[in-house]
Amino acid sequence: MFNVFKALRRSWRYIQRKHKKSPLRRNIYNLAKISLFAVLAIFLLNLTDLPQQTRNALFLLILATGLWVTEAIPPFAVSLLIMGFAVAFVADKNTEGHWQEYVNTWASPMMWLFMGGFFLAQGAANTGLDKLFARNVLKRCGEKPDKVLFSVMLITLILSLFMSNTATAALMLMTITPLTDKLGKKDPLSKSLVLGVAITAAIGGMGTIISTPANLIAAGVIESKGLNMGFTEWLYFGLPLSVGLVYLLWVFLKYVYRSDREYVNIDELLAVNKEKPLDSEGVLRQSVAVLTTLATIILWIFSSYINIPLAVISFLPIVCFTATGIIVAEDIPKLPWDTLILVAGSLTLGMAVTNTGLAEYFVKSINFGSASVLVIFIILAYICTVVSNFMSTTAAASILIPIGATLLPEHTVAVCTLIALSVSTAVLLPISTPPNAMAYGTGILHSSDFRPIGFLLGGIAPLVIAVLMFIIF
Repeated sequence: MFNVFKALRRSWRYIQRKHKKSPLRRNIYNLAKISLFAVLAIFLLNLTDLPQQTRNALFLLILATGLWVTEAIPPFAVSLLIMGFAVAFVADKNTEGHWQEYVNTWASPMMWLFMGGFFLAQGAANTGLDKLFARNVLKRCGEKPDKVLFSVMLITLILSLFMSNTATAALMLMTITPLTDKLGKKDPLSKSLVLGVAITAAIGGMGTIISTPANLIAAGVIESKGLNMGFTEWLYFGLPLSVGLVYLLWVFLKYVYRSDREYVNIDELLAVNKEKPLDSEGVLRQSVAVLTTLATIILWIFSSYINIPLAVISFLPIVCFTATGIIVAEDIPKLPWDTLILVAGSLTLGMAVTNTGLAEYFVKSINFGSASVLVIFIILAYICTVVSNFMSTTAAASILIPIGATLLPEHTVAVCTLIALSVSTAVLLPISTPPNAMAYGTGILHSSDFRPIGFLLGGIAPLVIAVLMFIIF
């Protein structure tokens, strides 16, 4: 028996040595390890009362989460695995064309919204607008690292109150790209800036009722119950909450990613003194870029009033920049296609969890018993944060808000707003929010960079939201 144990230990060490030397062996080893864990989890849960497709969706959820958290294989590869698995084992084979739903996420409106943001960023880079914008924005609050971070996060917060978090992240990442390029990917300030933009864009969406689809879904459910939740009423609690959480985030990033620089010379980093004056062609190109960017931002801000979808507005920079030659064929491969694949996979995962009834099953299986209203609020807030880490906030809100309203019908306003606010606190993974995915696409961050702030925000914010909703309502 002892000899068998020694032989197994030698075999295990041999496999570990081998898989470290070969990327192919390493990926196969890691994929097998996480897959085995997912199979074991399904076996131990023993959910035999669920349909096979629902259990398959649960396996896919555990597998994808494990691969994303451990970075066992590249995140975009996980998304492709999700799509393939969903088509093979989650789609209804008896319904013609049902499998197409799980790959059509590649052409969803969210993808075109991303594309619009990427085209804005590329067009700004090609015309020098990004450096011009960065120089004028970043110097407003001073050139110390913490002041630069503060100015970027403040502007992101203000924009996120009136624009979608995706559009806000795209604009601000475009703004800071020249600076992070000069600082380098390993500079702590680069990481804090990109993280600051992504997380601020997400939690800044709590501030107004038009900031995120989740807020609008909550308002719609509240109105369907004969109650009222307007712009001013939401602002009353949403704005202080988002401002407070953004300040907490700034303090956290300032100390965790402490920079060795005493100050940041914006002009030097952006090579302002080395730039040649623009000729007439350059001025014209930059003017077109400015007008297109401003028009896109203004339309994004007022999209809910003019009844034009955000994805449709995103075609404006795509068409204008390609038609005028600001973006040419050689620029298209430079776009972060791996980020688009990452987002498409997360949408597919959310669809699988929703369509198979898995999300509804978990929510309805919760038994609150004789718990007080405050305890129920706290439990709901944490459930929403956890669930929305693995699917889009819009999908999570569309599932959880109607269910929450039926669980506590006498507290409809409080529950609906609580859920809408809580889903915006999920920032643990690169796929948790579109801003996270865009920030990850810069190449500056790893999946592990999201975890400290993800656990901090996911641990504190739901509790604060639950207590605030209990006090107000």
